[in-house]
Amino acid sequence: APQGKDIKITHDPADIAQCQSKGSVTSHPPYLLPGDDYKQLKNRVVSENMDADTILITSRVVVTKGIAYRCKA
Repeated sequence: APQGKDIKITHDPADIAQCQSKGSVTSHPPYLLPGDDYKQLKNRVVSENMDADTILITSRVVVTKGIAYRCKA
C-alpha cells in the first residue's frame, strides 16, 4: 500500500480549522493518471516527514497546491 494512503485530501477549510499547519506542498505535471497530483502531494508529505495527516487543496490549475496539516492529536 502507498505510504500516503491514510492522508486525507480536502477542499473544505472547515476540515482543518482545528489543525496545525505543517507547510505547503506542490505537485507538478505531467500526470499519468487522474489523481496523480494528489498522490504526489501525499508522497511529498511522507518523504519530507511533515507529520501531516490532511492536505487542504488551495489550487488545482496546472500545478496542484495544498497546505499540509496535522489534525490528529
